[in-house]
Amino acid sequence: MPLLKRGKGSSKRKDDVRFIGIYGAGGIGKTTIAKAIFNQIFQHFEGCCFLADIRVEASEKHAGIVTLQEELLCETLGSTNIIVDNVNSGVDLIKEKLCSKKVLTIGLGSGMDEKYNVTELNNDESLHLFCWHAFENPVPSRDYEEISKDIVAYIGGVPSALIAMGSSLFGKHKPVWRSTFEKLKAVSS
Repeated sequence: MPLLKRGKGSSKRKDDVRFIGIYGAGGIGKTTIAKAIFNQIFQHFEGCCFLADIRVEASEKHAGIVTLQEELLCETLGSTNIIVDNVNSGVDLIKEKLCSKKVLTIGLGSGMDEKYNVTELNNDESLHLFCWHAFENPVPSRDYEEISKDIVAYIGGVPSALIAMGSSLFGKHKPVWRSTFEKLKAVSS
């Protein structure tokens, strides 16, 4: 991802603010990618915060936004006792406390400078991921090769679905695999 290749000195100005969007279908791995980026670059910032469930928190109207503001301030400033009274005072407090700091915040939003679309895995990548969770090995055992490929082809390249299905079949006998595949096809019809 080009974002990671830029390095810490790539900003045009010291006070440069950048908004990077990661988007794609549910279960495709957006949060996983955002967390991986966060973990690779957070040490280059004076403060950092990873807000994982913004949509859920913000949906609770003003109380949710105030909670997010408190979490942002506490994490970036390394404090545990910051209280925000309302959304407007939270905005003012964030401006006051963070205006002169180099801060990394990861979360959902709009108005992005750059956008990265996360796409489904290809067939080989899908089989590899599925097998790691079904067999603890990147390839299926010979007896399970055909059914593994059938399941992966049917599920597609959505990582969360491949992980869930592979994990649920780990250690199970072949008749259980066949039954699970038939049920999967029946539910999808």
